[in-house]
Amino acid sequence: MAGDSAVYGLARPPGHHCPRSAFGGYGLFNYSAAASAYLADRVGRVAVLDVDYHHGNGTQQIFYHRADVLYVSLHADPDRAFPYFIGWADENGAGPGEGFTLNLPLPAGCTNDHHLARWRPRSSASPSTTPPRSSSRSASPEARSSAIRSSGAFPSFTIRPP
Repeated sequence: MAGDSAVYGLARPPGHHCPRSAFGGYGLFNYSAAASAYLADRVGRVAVLDVDYHHGNGTQQIFYHRADVLYVSLHADPDRAFPYFIGWADENGAGPGEGFTLNLPLPAGCTNDHHLARWRPRSSASPSTTPPRSSSRSASPEARSSAIRSSGAFPSFTIRPP
């Protein structure tokens, strides 16, 4: 990896339902989190893009307080899909990791065109923002819209509400 600017890994099963000290979702070990933590400790910053019908609750738990790993998850709305207790749009990290978790729960019947229309690049000159915290799981999409807080460590982007 010396000299490489990007690395891509595809793992099956990724173990994304396995938190730090348990197994889950038919996985015994969170391979994607172990590889990401290893890389973050050696190269400084890592982004994990988790695209799965089910939210990667284990990966989120492992990196929720870390600012060197950006965790982005596209998954079904936790109101209607496992794991039901995590993966809400207003969960965006805590402590040093605040702003480094981005959950994008998708509505039922969501198509590629519908979802991709929500993404738009953000100018690197734009001020950084942290998503608003919602006091209610049933808050409007505007209240639960997400933005990655960035200080130049990760590419910046925002998600437009549908």
